[in-house]
Amino acid sequence: MQLLLLVCNRLSKFLGNVSKIMLCYPFHFILPKKRFTIPEYSKAIIKGKNQTIPKHIWQTNYSNKVSLPIYLNYLFNRLLSLDYEHHYVSTEQRLAFVQAYANTDIIQTYQRLNDGAAQADLWRLLVLEYFGGVYIDIDAHLIFPLSKLIKKNAKELFIFRRKDNTYTNYFIAADKNHPVLTTAICIVKNNINSAKPVGVYSLTGPKPFDQAINKIKSNNNSKLYRYVCIQGNFTNEYFQYIDKPKSKWTHKKPDEILKKPPNDKKIIFLDRDGVINEEFGYLHKIEDFEFIDGVFDSCLHFQKLGFEIIIVTNQSGIGIGLYTQQDFAKLNAWVIDKFKQNGVKILAVFFCPHTAEDNCKCRKPKAGMFLQAQQKYAIDMQNSWMIGDKEADIQAANTANISNTILVRSGHKIDEKNSNAKFFLDSIKHAKTIIV
Repeated sequence: MQLLLLVCNRLSKFLGNVSKIMLCYPFHFILPKKRFTIPEYSKAIIKGKNQTIPKHIWQTNYSNKVSLPIYLNYLFNRLLSLDYEHHYVSTEQRLAFVQAYANTDIIQTYQRLNDGAAQADLWRLLVLEYFGGVYIDIDAHLIFPLSKLIKKNAKELFIFRRKDNTYTNYFIAADKNHPVLTTAICIVKNNINSAKPVGVYSLTGPKPFDQAINKIKSNNNSKLYRYVCIQGNFTNEYFQYIDKPKSKWTHKKPDEILKKPPNDKKIIFLDRDGVINEEFGYLHKIEDFEFIDGVFDSCLHFQKLGFEIIIVTNQSGIGIGLYTQQDFAKLNAWVIDKFKQNGVKILAVFFCPHTAEDNCKCRKPKAGMFLQAQQKYAIDMQNSWMIGDKEADIQAANTANISNTILVRSGHKIDEKNSNAKFFLDSIKHAKTIIV
């Protein structure tokens, strides 16, 4: 069988390259404006065998008005998938799909992508997770009838490259809700939200997909790419982007791929000890944790006003060895769960494990934790608030351009006369009278 597939590989390469050179270049020299239309939907032409993976082929590009090589590539794939429905989706339709089927978080993540290829990378994962089927890049083509390549009971067919055995995403066949798809979506989402300037390949493309497969570590049905689907024979960059030259993802700089998010999140920053819970001294055990009266009601009030909540806390007990980061994480998870049980969502917790002698950038009164939060969540600092129980909390907030500050008396003793805080309250319970 492999020999037959290899022969078909070579024949399809020969056919594609001959048609490109002998037919398509002369054709577009004579008729440079001529375009062909790939239908948005075409039904299966014949009835084939039943299989676990839904018999839908999904493709996308910036337009369905294409050059002759792209159209021939499409026709060749249709010839090898007559028992499959075919769906073609343009850029605008991709966004409409995401808005119709994805949650708000994914929609916002998708809309941060400033590159069509990156959008297509995320879209293919979403559409396959929701509907299942087969995704094929617009410049890729099958080398054998698709129904012969996919086993009847297979839940997936992934392809990898021989050079380094990494998986690629220009062809993906999977049943809906496949764990690899779900994991890959999470990896891509985290990459985008981290806002690190990396190329499409690492941000949304083959690398996250390869990472997802390796993370799941199950016996996935996979084959070397040359026995399933290959690229760049019928067409090339010139013909694929004939109406949008230099728009291929390889021409984009890493810092151009993501849109800068608007600074529109309003945050209530909370110190922990003395604000959320009674001051104890190097608190790290659940049995010693006591919530301050009214903290949940006040946080619910903040949420109703459109604020989200972030905790920023110095934890020098880690640095001096009184407890570990694992101890802190265990207590932190318990605290977040208690908030959740009371209807409050904690967006994030930033903590500094260092001592004053470490001279780090994150320990309050320095603003490191606030600036990390601002970078990650695009926070409108001028309309955010800080509630703390020490002057260091206020200093850090002010340095981070947060002028709305409250100092509470429920923790450490405070010097109100010499404080830069805007308001002073007995505890967070009374913040509802200030933040309205």
